[in-house]
Order: sequence, then C-alpha cells, then structure tokens
Amino acid sequence: MDCIKSFSGAVPSRRRIMDLVAAKKIIMVAGIHHYNRFDNRTARGSRANFDYQHLHFYLYGCHHYICDDEKSIADALDYLPRVLCRHNNFVSGAKSKRIDVKVVGAGKYVFNDVVNASCLYDYLALPTTEPSKQCVINYIADTIAYDGNKYPLTFIYQEA
Repeated sequence: MDCIKSFSGAVPSRRRIMDLVAAKKIIMVAGIHHYNRFDNRTARGSRANFDYQHLHFYLYGCHHYICDDEKSIADALDYLPRVLCRHNNFVSGAKSKRIDVKVVGAGKYVFNDVVNASCLYDYLALPTTEPSKQCVINYIADTIAYDGNKYPLTFIYQEA
C-alpha cells in the first residue's frame, strides 16, 4: 500500500508515465461527473439521478494481465463487473446495468482513442491541451459537459 500514489489535477510527468508503461504497471485515471438530465428529443440521460454524480475509471496496462486472444478478453470484460459488484448493495438483477466495462477505442470513439505506450501521456493530457476533442478521457474529465462543470482527474498508480 505504501507504493500506491494518488493525486488529483495535472497529469504526472511524461517521464513518470513512460517509466510506469515500461515497468508494465497499471495506471488508473478516475473522474466524477453529473448524470445528464433526461432529454425527450434524444431519449438519453437520467430521469431520476440527475442531481447525483457517478464515477468513471480509465485503466491503462491491463492488457499485460489479460490474455491476447479475443475469447479471454471477452471473458474478462464479463468477469470484471461481477467482481466490482461484489461489495456493493446492488439488487442482483441490476448488477449488470450498474457497472459497465468497455474497451477504449471501440464504438463511438473508435478513431479518436488510438492509445499506445508512446502517446499515452499526450492522451492523458487532452483535457488540458484539447478539451473540446471528442474522446473518452475528455468525457471522464467532463470537459465537454452538458452542465459546464469540470472536475479534476485523479491519477492512481503503483510506483515503478
């Protein structure tokens, strides 16, 4: 536990990020933001939770600990929500809806979130350098928010 570092605000230095990547450590970025109000035009948002916040986590380095074949990745994406729900007071049927684990760079952001070891620092710095770019890290940082709030990202990692 003494090796775990956590701080909010600016991205750790480029050297720190590259040292963590080289050591095959997991880097976690956490962000919190408001639920969006339900919009009848788009049928998106929340009717009941719009006064509350929710968490998002971005993990880099998990690929070192999950097998490369597609089946094992799919199994891990199915397994992780069950592990994360274990200590929550969720009703059994609601567990799958409350925690959503996705691969970054798929779906809507397929061309906007091409992240590899050499560009990870630049990607994590996007909320500061390009806050209007459509990508997952800006969504987590709430730089393109519907309500105009911007919350600092929290970076958590184990020292290399």
